[in-house]
Amino acid sequence: MRWLRAVGNVRSFAAFMPRRPFTLSVRRTALLALALLPACGKQEDPRARESTTEAAAETARAADAKALSKKLAAFTGARTKVVWSQYQKDTATDPRSNNTGHLLMGLDTQDPLGARAVSAKPDNYTRPILSSDGETILFTQKTVTWDAQDAKHYSVSILRTDWKGSAPSKINDGYAVDTWKDPKTRIEWVYAVRDIIASPAVSLQAKKLIRFQLDHPDEEELVWDQTPVSPDNIQLSRNGRRASGQFPWPDAGHFVLGETSTFTKRGTGSWPSLAPDNSYVSWILDDQNQNLTLFPADDAAPWSVPLTASGDLSKGSINHPSWSNHPRFIALTGPYLPAANPSEGSAIGTGGLSSEVFIGKFSEKLDQIEDWFRITDNALNDNYPDVWIEGGDTAALATFAQASDAPPAAPVTPWPASQEGLVFLWQRGDAKNHLALSGGRDLDCTLDLHGAARFGRSHEMLLDAGTFEPKADVTTIIADALQSAMPLAVGFILHIEGEVKSAHGTLATFPHLRLTLRDGIISAETSSGIIGVGPVQGSVCHVTASAGDTGYSVTLQEADGKSTTKISAARPRQAPGRPVVVSFGGGSGAGIGMSHVTVFARKLTADEIQANASVLASLPVPTLSTTLKLRGKLLQSSSPPAPGSGGAHGGALIESLYEITKVIEGEASAKQILVRHWAVMDGKPVRGLPRKTGLEYDLLVQPFSDHPQFKSIPCPALDPKPALEPWLDITTPSVR
Repeated sequence: MRWLRAVGNVRSFAAFMPRRPFTLSVRRTALLALALLPACGKQEDPRARESTTEAAAETARAADAKALSKKLAAFTGARTKVVWSQYQKDTATDPRSNNTGHLLMGLDTQDPLGARAVSAKPDNYTRPILSSDGETILFTQKTVTWDAQDAKHYSVSILRTDWKGSAPSKINDGYAVDTWKDPKTRIEWVYAVRDIIASPAVSLQAKKLIRFQLDHPDEEELVWDQTPVSPDNIQLSRNGRRASGQFPWPDAGHFVLGETSTFTKRGTGSWPSLAPDNSYVSWILDDQNQNLTLFPADDAAPWSVPLTASGDLSKGSINHPSWSNHPRFIALTGPYLPAANPSEGSAIGTGGLSSEVFIGKFSEKLDQIEDWFRITDNALNDNYPDVWIEGGDTAALATFAQASDAPPAAPVTPWPASQEGLVFLWQRGDAKNHLALSGGRDLDCTLDLHGAARFGRSHEMLLDAGTFEPKADVTTIIADALQSAMPLAVGFILHIEGEVKSAHGTLATFPHLRLTLRDGIISAETSSGIIGVGPVQGSVCHVTASAGDTGYSVTLQEADGKSTTKISAARPRQAPGRPVVVSFGGGSGAGIGMSHVTVFARKLTADEIQANASVLASLPVPTLSTTLKLRGKLLQSSSPPAPGSGGAHGGALIESLYEITKVIEGEASAKQILVRHWAVMDGKPVRGLPRKTGLEYDLLVQPFSDHPQFKSIPCPALDPKPALEPWLDITTPSVR
């Protein structure tokens, strides 16, 4: 029966039959009727009966295909094409398309075939994408091998086919991520990542992003090689000046493309995407795989759009979200149902047999998904949908300024004022935090979080627990500068809650030197003892430590140019075999945060300090958050994730529902409160969890919406989910 193979979504004729079994009486009646047929006249030819059944089924399938196409075209308002990959095993999933056994699926609302296998040969069809005119289908053929350390090695090739099902032909090496037609030259470019790094991680990292001409694949150009990049998702704006991406996961944002390309970090998460017009609106999917955080082109506040608020998608999580070529429509797969036991793996890794291809329609303001349209309905794992809508390449978001109409950006005052001698630059947790050294070397200044280290509301380091450590090469550069008797100038912003004199703790640790804050005084701890350097006069501080033959000279430089110098008589020496340590935080503390950290291998001038302080003092400060101190009886908690299964930096939350038994500070009119707690940090379980149902606990909480730094942290939801706005437990956590 040829029509069964063409459908692709259906594994056997039984799938078309009613799922409810016949009753015994119905079976007997059917057998009796068949037994009486020969006595009622001439015996029917079984081949004719089979032919009639097949023709009826073919007619029904054609009618269903026509109806699906008609409804989809009405949903999008135009001819629509969809391609995706479908794993053919009904007992396993492959959401990253690491195996063979997939079919290349497609649907064109103007052909009568409906959802069908474009290429009927089972193979590997990773991330199929459509050309700008919707006529050409590109996909990546991926071969994966594992070594003894469980690292995956990738061999990737880009193949081309069409809607006629022509034999796919290889056109280049790499992993194809997007196509873009130059509006001036009309040349169609294919963007791809190359040189994928062998790793046991789920997320891919490649060494560079390139592009080549679709019709002349030998004509190619390097787009980006300053950092590793992840392929999901790299999507371009209509003018080709920007692209969404990761450099690599979990840091996501925009490639700003041009003669000198840069990357602007928007946050952490997965599956970033960029509107296909020139509005530069973008999104990042949270680590719960349930909500998008959307970012406007300017510095206005981001907002959240839930993807699993209603319908079939509310049953689980989603995967593979991407913008179509029309800025009002997106595609994704879901729902992915969580495993009964969280230790069995994530919903994305194990729950894909329930996933279908969906198209969603944004509201005009991109503040919600107005409606959903389901493309597939099967018991197989559908992956990587790409949608092309006729006329989508001219549509634009009317409520968002387009690049051609946007006013020129105001000149940005550089910070720091000079980068001469700069060896470390860390702004905040959601920033790029990369430094271009002399000679073209890119220095990764991101921080590794250990223990209960976490970020605050301004994405600053919270120094009350855990440590923040630079990469090994950064540590070596800082230590070498200090050991070679160079002045080490450290600048930073202090985020202090409450009175300065009540804040205390370790600020930074360098070889033979620790900077601390206590009673409003910054002190330097050296091998000869503790030196009180000077009082904190403002939030912006600069400390210079010089290590010479006579010992340390430590200076606290204020923004007004004043300074206080203290001398330590001990000469610092690095003990043989002792590890070199550079870190921030690292002990019990209270009320201190730190951001915008610079380390120079030279002393700064008073003018530079004033210029830097002026820029930093103008940065926005979040408004005060509502804080409640309560006592509550635990009613229910979501299942804590297994240690090591967290998102970025190995962290994860849980949800708990409490009955409020006492309000100690603040106002709370509701009888219940939904609280999110840290459950996993640095891949380790948090102390005090799980809590026991029925017992009472003290709670110190703030609205979860006031803490944007947590939007990318996974948090298993309660089932059923209470109709309550979540709050965040802000007590200092500790790990086991």
